[in-house]
Amino acid sequence: MNAANPHPGAPADPSGAPTLGGWRLVELIGRGGMGEVYRAEREGPAGVRRRAALKRILPKLQGDPTLRGRFVSEARINARLEHPNIVQVLDFGDDPEPYLALEYVDGTSVARVLRHCAERGVAVPPVAAAYIIAEAATGLDYAHRRLGDDGQPLQIVHRDVSPQNLLISVEGAVKVSDFGIARAADNQLRTAAGITVGKIAYMAPEVAQGQPFDWRADVFALAVVLWETLLTRPLIPRNDPNAAIQVLFSGQFEAPSRVNPSIPAELDAIVLTALSVDPARRTASAGLLAQQLKGFVHTVAPSFDGAELARALAPLAPDVRWQVPQRPAHARQATMPPPTRADAPGAIPGGIPAAGPAMIPPAAPPMAPPMAPPMAPPMAPPPAAPAPMAPPAGPQWGNPAPLDQGPGGYQPPPRPAYDAPPPVAPAPLPVAQAAPKQGLSTRAITAILALVMVAAALGVYAWLTASNGRRRAPPPAAHTDLVPAAPTTPAALPPPSNPITPAPAPTPARDYAPQARAALDAVETTVQACLQRDRSAAEQVDATVTFDNANGHVRAPEVSLRGARGRTTRLVECVTGALRGASFTTDAGATGTTVVTRSWPMRARPSRRSGEGSPSTIVFPFGTHH
Repeated sequence: MNAANPHPGAPADPSGAPTLGGWRLVELIGRGGMGEVYRAEREGPAGVRRRAALKRILPKLQGDPTLRGRFVSEARINARLEHPNIVQVLDFGDDPEPYLALEYVDGTSVARVLRHCAERGVAVPPVAAAYIIAEAATGLDYAHRRLGDDGQPLQIVHRDVSPQNLLISVEGAVKVSDFGIARAADNQLRTAAGITVGKIAYMAPEVAQGQPFDWRADVFALAVVLWETLLTRPLIPRNDPNAAIQVLFSGQFEAPSRVNPSIPAELDAIVLTALSVDPARRTASAGLLAQQLKGFVHTVAPSFDGAELARALAPLAPDVRWQVPQRPAHARQATMPPPTRADAPGAIPGGIPAAGPAMIPPAAPPMAPPMAPPMAPPMAPPPAAPAPMAPPAGPQWGNPAPLDQGPGGYQPPPRPAYDAPPPVAPAPLPVAQAAPKQGLSTRAITAILALVMVAAALGVYAWLTASNGRRRAPPPAAHTDLVPAAPTTPAALPPPSNPITPAPAPTPARDYAPQARAALDAVETTVQACLQRDRSAAEQVDATVTFDNANGHVRAPEVSLRGARGRTTRLVECVTGALRGASFTTDAGATGTTVVTRSWPMRARPSRRSGEGSPSTIVFPFGTHH
């Protein structure tokens, strides 16, 4: 940041840094066409410091009354929203210029994560993408339902949901930001007729047409972000507005699993229903969308939370200082990725698990009585087919009233089922009224069965021993005329040989493919570094890695290139060396080998000076570099 004060008339603190409204401007975070954002600090009593993201209008535009009105509107709307999935307002002032101090989210945005994925040819795990959108939908559902001081709905609609405005903290918390163009019932600032604001790539069709809209416009935008996060590519064309309008109004959106078969088909119905062009056939509310996505996450990875999100995104955005908690030793041994379709034809290369890590529960002790599951609210399963969702019953869903109407014309979206209170478990019977036990207890039955089995085993052992003695008895001596044969007595028989013991049952062969895939995931960052250094050497790198099940070490990695372009020796040696560092822990006595294949696309970035790249260059328009 320049040493000169960017705010004429604003005082500077003793350190020389410019200040605004008592906030010391530490670092410029980003600048757009109308404003800029600083990382700011304010020091209170006893040296307590508070961080904030301070927004201000560019000096050359501060005389624009429309921008100033929008700035005040954002402050008014955001100040009423207090939710963990929404960026909080800390301070607002107008002296010497309008400024807005917001909660500082130390982390990154979904746009930056997608840009990293596009540059490296990897993808966000589907369970992580569903978790991100579910959290954002939860925060937006709260905003849609917010009531004013008079008890009337505020009718807040964000209108600018996009990957740039979905923030992820280093701990994995998801927050919605930038309510700069949001609409509310008490807004004095209105958009002129026929003028639309927002990003066309994430704009609902009814908004782009200038028609009345409601909270379902945000549902459509969330679905677009979910589609793009799953597939790491834009849904609506960016460069041609006419083509974007045609795609937007046609509603011909491909199912994610058809574009990439490694994506679970259960997400298709959720995404396509939320992308319905007709608001009456679209997912009824952001809360319902959150419920559907949380049901999918709970089915695939029940323990997935913010910490698991940070752990999943750490290799995808290495420039962020993620704070990933260390798993306990027993959890690390029990955690491995489930079988995925990452190696299926058409899957996104890079070895990203389709479902993310899942905890394998420890085996229960033998013959333990089953435990009743805890009482919990049922999770609604995702729809089985991508059929459009029928609108809920009720007159308010036939023709949604525009937000410009009075409070009487607004009906809040229906509250999803997961908001209902959980069923109350029946109270246990008093001791005096408890039903008496009938018959033998489980422990007694178990003891009797054990005694019977021991007795049976002893009987079999005795029978086998006797049979062995009879088979090995020596033949009687031959009769002669001179010496009569001596009578055979049991004492004269030789002692029996060792008893015959049954051979142990063979141990079934174990599938080490999950451990092998996890071992490759562990060296993914090193492989990506090799690819990034020699990104122009080939079009794609293929590897076949053979693991020795006896020790879990790589036996012979085979690396091949597609579309080689010259010097490839360094790339092959680098990738081979990285793959040789992979290993996993096996069981005692393991035999055989496990073969795993991986592919990585080599996508060159365009030159900063010429703006041109090779024919295989892919330019991904998510976000901008600051």
